[in-house]
Amino acid sequence: MRASHSSEFLNCRNNIAQVFEHIKNELHENLYLSVSTQRSCKEAFLVNPKERSFSDDQVVGTNVRVFDGVTMHEWASPELDLDVLLKNLNPWLLDMRQLQPQQKVYVSPPWSQRIEGVDEPDLLDQIPNSPRPDEWVEFGMNIDVPWPKSTDEKMQFIETKYKAFNSAALNLADGHPARVLDFSMGRFELTLEEHAFIDDAVRMSQVLPRVLAVIVGIKGAERAYYISGGLGGMETIHLEEEQFSEIFTDLKNLVNAKPLAPGRYQLLMHPSVSGVFAHEAFGHSQEGDTWARNRSKAKDLYESQESVGNEHATILNNPAIYKNAWENSAAWGSYYFDEEGWLASRQVLVERGRLKQPMTDFVSAYHLGVPRSANGKREKWSHSIYTRQTNTYFSAGTKSFKELIGQVKSDTSPDIPTVEWKTPWEWAFKWESVM
Repeated sequence: MRASHSSEFLNCRNNIAQVFEHIKNELHENLYLSVSTQRSCKEAFLVNPKERSFSDDQVVGTNVRVFDGVTMHEWASPELDLDVLLKNLNPWLLDMRQLQPQQKVYVSPPWSQRIEGVDEPDLLDQIPNSPRPDEWVEFGMNIDVPWPKSTDEKMQFIETKYKAFNSAALNLADGHPARVLDFSMGRFELTLEEHAFIDDAVRMSQVLPRVLAVIVGIKGAERAYYISGGLGGMETIHLEEEQFSEIFTDLKNLVNAKPLAPGRYQLLMHPSVSGVFAHEAFGHSQEGDTWARNRSKAKDLYESQESVGNEHATILNNPAIYKNAWENSAAWGSYYFDEEGWLASRQVLVERGRLKQPMTDFVSAYHLGVPRSANGKREKWSHSIYTRQTNTYFSAGTKSFKELIGQVKSDTSPDIPTVEWKTPWEWAFKWESVM
């Protein structure tokens, strides 16, 4: 079953269609115009020894963009009433009427061009044959197990998991640091994100249901946790005895960990650590907006083709992971299109130790003269768009885990990372990790 739009969002989508027609009539034909809207509804449930609480939040807004070939002008509003929205927009449009470029600044690609290079069936299967520019194309994530319906059912779900975790802790052997915890917590979040985008060539909308559940155990100054979830339904949650056991083992290792003697070590990184390393050390430096401002060392290294890793180092960014490794749900950073209506697809950032072209948003791709990628993202409707990562990771290798372990001389395997990134220009970061 595909996730479908809420009736509230369909009203917002209808509004921006009329807003787009309005600005087309008001502004110069050589400008590039687009309108988008976002609705995000989040519910959060918390249980711990002292409280059980619930909170909810809704964020809704519309963003109008006008590109004149140099500058991207933006106007945004949380207004839901169409008449009021247009009334508030019109004074800004008076200023935009002064923009009259001599030639077309950008021609938006039709669907036939946008799907070039897109090879993910879960995305392509939702696009009808030859959609018209004024036809809505809807994308929705798969939901195998529906969310609980009532607030009470949702609270009961995380309470049941939390009680099972604490019962499992009490069954540990005497002397195990997790048997008597100083504090524990369970948190359950359900977020329905809905987006729509319009320009001259396309109309598209998507539904992204996000599920997150976490159990935390604390002993003294140490904390261990297990995070489960993804994009989809309740099938994304895995919080059973196996996951509780991981928390107990991590907490025991943290409590008993000894300081690491200074020196040089050969390490085998846990996937959670190698992913953070790829994200921080290479992903941020490959964001096109920093390239466009000459604030990334990666631009020089790309142009010189100086090696930044060995022949095994290939790093990708991919917002189109709709089946995450062995899981049946999509990876957390996935979507069908970005905030600027560009379809999700895989991109190689580093290939066999050498940098490739950067991730981009519309403006950075335009000014750099490089291909667009689906990395135009904003925190919410009222914020500007920047080039930002989705799912960043090393490509798969050919060796088994056992073979990799056999190559490591030092008995260290970092897990539970903490990273402090400085700037893409310095290409420097601080690394902390539990061994």
